[in-house]
Amino acid sequence: MLMRGAFKFLGLSILLLAICVPLVVASPENLVGKAAPIFALKNVMSGETVSLEALKGKVIVLDFWATWCGPCKEAIPHVGEIWRLYKDQDVLAISIDLREDEDTVKKFVLSNQMNWIIVIDRDGGVAKKYDVTAIPTLFIIDQGGTVRYAHVGFFKELRNELSKRIIELLKEKSDSIICGVSPSSITIEESMLVSGTLSPGRSVPITLKLTRPDGSSYTISLVTKPDGSYSHKFTPDRVGSWSVLAIVGDVASMMMSFEVKDKPMFQNTTFLVLIITIVVLVGIAAVILVRRSVSRS
Repeated sequence: MLMRGAFKFLGLSILLLAICVPLVVASPENLVGKAAPIFALKNVMSGETVSLEALKGKVIVLDFWATWCGPCKEAIPHVGEIWRLYKDQDVLAISIDLREDEDTVKKFVLSNQMNWIIVIDRDGGVAKKYDVTAIPTLFIIDQGGTVRYAHVGFFKELRNELSKRIIELLKEKSDSIICGVSPSSITIEESMLVSGTLSPGRSVPITLKLTRPDGSSYTISLVTKPDGSYSHKFTPDRVGSWSVLAIVGDVASMMMSFEVKDKPMFQNTTFLVLIITIVVLVGIAAVILVRRSVSRS
């Protein structure tokens, strides 16, 4: 009986641990430096679809909220002030209501003069992508689609903090990416290293586009390191002039070319087999001639 109770307690403990661990690990702050999860939701006031992917090139303030949430109501004037201050500098505010009906949200929006973009996450799917477990939760997404700031809860200095972060992002230069190859020439079956750096440095997905000598191409997906660096080693599958460029979002590096040469004839297996065959045949012929000469004499 005692043993059965111990096993029951152990099983319950394991179950609780399995449930609780994801809640501890999941955190909006973990998204900072990573590509912002994309979404497409309807603007409750205009009816238009708001696609995060289509908003690259702008700084986005995301505010997860609900009409019944007290701290969310305190944050709303701060979000509104940020939108008014920076809306002419390619800065957008998007407030994402969690699971409420459209009529409730519309009435609240109109009574509180929320003139920025308001959408509803009806099933909580977007909140799940952003690891939102409490509201308000706010994010700032940069021009390249990367999360640069995350904060859970309201605090009195929210307006100043958001303003400071936005000003820093507006001062940053737009994305630039460098791509290089090493060495500039190789022989078939050798490996080529493609490497470079994304500025400003951060961890985001990038694509390498490799073009073969016949004009066909294929892509390789990578993720840059937190400092923006990346590298990829590969072995070309044919001889001729190749080219490669790196792409992140709408920005591409300069195209880099490199030459893939065939192996020298003395390193070519077919050539070596042919030479050995010729030598053997010549040797056999020489032996036959010598034997005939000896037999005649």
